[in-house]
Amino acid sequence: MNERTGFTEELVERAPVVFFRRSAALDRITYISPNSDRVLGYPPFEIEATAGFWDGRVHEEDLRWYQRGLETLTDGEQTEGEYRFVRRGGIPIWLHCIEYAERDGAGALLGTLGYATDVTDRMTVLAVLRGAHAEMKGLNSDLTEARDAAETANRAKSEFLTGMSHEIRTPLNAILGYAQLLAMAGLGGEQREGVDEILKGGRHLLSLVGEVLDIARIEAGSLPLSMEPVSVQEICDECVALVRPLAWDNQLTITGPAVDDNRFLMADRQRVKQVLLNLLSNAIKYNRPRGSVELEVETEDGHVTINVVDTGMGIPRDKMAALFKPFERLGAEQTDIEGTGLGLALSRRLAEAMKGRITVSSRPGRGSTFSVRLEIVDAPAKTSTRARRPRAQGSHRELPERRIIYVEDNLSNLKLVERILERRPSIELHAALQGRLGLDLIRQHQPDLVLLDLNLADIDGLQVLDGLKAEPGTAAIPVVVISADATDKRVEQLRAAGARDYLTKPLDVARFLMVLDGILWPAGVEDVRQRPG
Repeated sequence: MNERTGFTEELVERAPVVFFRRSAALDRITYISPNSDRVLGYPPFEIEATAGFWDGRVHEEDLRWYQRGLETLTDGEQTEGEYRFVRRGGIPIWLHCIEYAERDGAGALLGTLGYATDVTDRMTVLAVLRGAHAEMKGLNSDLTEARDAAETANRAKSEFLTGMSHEIRTPLNAILGYAQLLAMAGLGGEQREGVDEILKGGRHLLSLVGEVLDIARIEAGSLPLSMEPVSVQEICDECVALVRPLAWDNQLTITGPAVDDNRFLMADRQRVKQVLLNLLSNAIKYNRPRGSVELEVETEDGHVTINVVDTGMGIPRDKMAALFKPFERLGAEQTDIEGTGLGLALSRRLAEAMKGRITVSSRPGRGSTFSVRLEIVDAPAKTSTRARRPRAQGSHRELPERRIIYVEDNLSNLKLVERILERRPSIELHAALQGRLGLDLIRQHQPDLVLLDLNLADIDGLQVLDGLKAEPGTAAIPVVVISADATDKRVEQLRAAGARDYLTKPLDVARFLMVLDGILWPAGVEDVRQRPG
């Protein structure tokens, strides 16, 4: 069992979630994840052995809702809701369940895939609130109750995923950080291959965490978008340039479109780039040897359509319906092709959030075309730009000495930064394991830069930053936040409070060093003033 598989199984075992598959008749659970004994009180073999086992343990007061949800799967694609499930010993727990219909090529129901989350604590609080509301206003309608339950479930899911992201990013900081240092050490042979596998697995997990969070934010309506006119030519050229090395590695040719300079689409630049890169990466990964990938652009009815055309094996018609479902890889999980099964689902949601859409057409054996359609807009007014003067280069041993104080209570993260800064011998690093101690050291030593973690043992990192900015003697000291909290809201909060930059764990070592160099030696070797004394 590899490290990634073991991690997934451990995560499933500890999470308050069970995954299951239901038969075509919807009366039998044919598979349930091994943690069912802990979450539901019944081992898998007991649940799978008897038809009607699950139905017979749904609380009688919730049976109508439960059955109504199953009935919708006869013609629909998905059902979602909460109901009480009676554990062994007669103790009911609240489950939030989502089930997706599985169908054959003719549309006949083969069964369902689903997962159930224990939300008993939250539903208990919700029940108390509903009871108080009922005394004042009377009973709510079924529609209002369903809406409130859905909103509560979405909040619970978002909070769980945000917390999960933080807990995963923290150990990944050490894994990917030290792996990047090993990769820089000039290893060869099997050692380099091993380091590359560690980096590949860690980045895959990091990508999965980011995609899951993005989908959760979209579903909760909390994904921030910065809509602006985006040059079609620039975004296409940039994306093609980024994936061209991957195409070369796979012996593929890739060509971009010939686009008029005056065509612009309305989108969030980073998000539309994310969508196109995902489609281009898929077109490369699932192509045939010596095949091709082509980017085409069309304009019609006030919209720009960017087509990603590949010469791969195509997608069978009976699998088209599952193409944009989360974690559905259409059998590719049985191959050595990397992927999470979330890219297309996230891309479609991002396109829809930007008031666009993604469509696909495919000819088995000949290839597929994925199309992104977004609104066309007028070109923005041109503004003058000033070229950034490149920083002069020089040996890091020749650079003037600088002092950094790192406020961090995690020794693993501290040791990682110490190892990274061995590549900058001109930096003198001091550490503070508590926020208040960090404030005292910064006031006393007046460092050139402060590195700041947020989740400290005594006070929050934001309080440290506020304290520094409130004092004239420390207000000008640049602060770079290093945190596993990668939410946009937190980043904006710390930047607004005065942080010079915000780096998320796991650290990208090259970017970390670039940020430090830009702050500590902005003019390079020639013009930097030595520290007084």
